Amino acid sequence: MRPVVTKREFWAWSVFSVLLWLLAVNKQLDFQTALTEIGRMLARKQGWYWHRAHVQKAFIGALCGFGLLCVIASWIALCGLGSAVKVAALGICCIGVFVLVRASSFHRVDAFLGHRLVHLRMNWLLEMGGILITLCAALLRVRAAAGRNRENRGMTTRPAI
Repeated sequence: MRPVVTKREFWAWSVFSVLLWLLAVNKQLDFQTALTEIGRMLARKQGWYWHRAHVQKAFIGALCGFGLLCVIASWIALCGLGSAVKVAALGICCIGVFVLVRASSFHRVDAFLGHRLVHLRMNWLLEMGGILITLCAALLRVRAAAGRNRENRGMTTRPAI
């Protein structure tokens, strides 16, 4: 017997899959570097390159606000679905905001991302942290489905191997 997956949950996991796929493509093609270069070219052409720190701070603030808004909107949109779906949405929002903040190329942000914590760069910890949150949520969902399958078959304990 297959686990029960509602149509809303199916679409949520499908959207998460597409978003993660797009982030993987971005990781390979490095679109954020292109975005950064376009921003630099515009700043130079429009004459505000030397005042870019103010724009970068506002950009990062707007991104953090947008990220928080995405988390809240996701939480509301996913109301009634399991906690695994909500945790996955949180992880994906973290990854998305990290990618956009990384694209800002703000010197202090770059310096922070270059710091090490227990021999691991903050850049890696933040990016992999969002991926790990999403992975854990998916694994929790699979485990819950497996538990439901055992109950549906009348099994109360794990079968012997």
